[in-house]
Amino acid sequence: MALKVLFVVYDNGSYDNIFPMGVGALAAILKKEGHDISIWHQDIHHWPDEYLTDYLDKNKFDVVVMSLIAGYYQYQKMKGLSKAINRSKQRPVYIMGGYGPTPEPEFFLKKSGCDVVCLGEGEVTVSKLMEAIENKTPLKKVPGVAWLEDGKLQQTPRAPLIHNLDSLPPVPYELFPMHYYRMLRVAHGKTTDFAFPPNFVSTIW
Repeated sequence: MALKVLFVVYDNGSYDNIFPMGVGALAAILKKEGHDISIWHQDIHHWPDEYLTDYLDKNKFDVVVMSLIAGYYQYQKMKGLSKAINRSKQRPVYIMGGYGPTPEPEFFLKKSGCDVVCLGEGEVTVSKLMEAIENKTPLKKVPGVAWLEDGKLQQTPRAPLIHNLDSLPPVPYELFPMHYYRMLRVAHGKTTDFAFPPNFVSTIW
């Protein structure tokens, strides 16, 4: 049975939109495994956080995923969007990952109310985590996750690093509004150039 998964791309407050490569890489893994993937693009549309609550109320998802980097701005965005997710009448399983929560999973679990924090590289972890959610098996069998159990932090060893990036499935660009993301400007580029960020091949929670 395929899961319906919503990735939340938070608003970075800018007019140049950088393609969310981490989301793209994880979406590639889950699409290959047959899951139904949707993206909520706050970064492009600058929607208020409460729009996410309305979207979740009107569209049934099994899982919602948010990945964020470390920083005070991103932390504030996480708190607002977490409230929006937790207020939903059809609240899905809420998963968080990224450079922000990985070093301090207990702090982010308590501040966000999310169900699971994924640690480090996410490709292997997200695949195993979806299997656990789908089959209702214990999180202790999933590598690289943290969660609260009776208020206490539980954590599993991280998944092994993926050394051969060519083994990963291609990013499903068709799921993204590429006419926005290709407008990124880089130093020494022409106004007619379309550009991607230099971390094009990097993937991490």
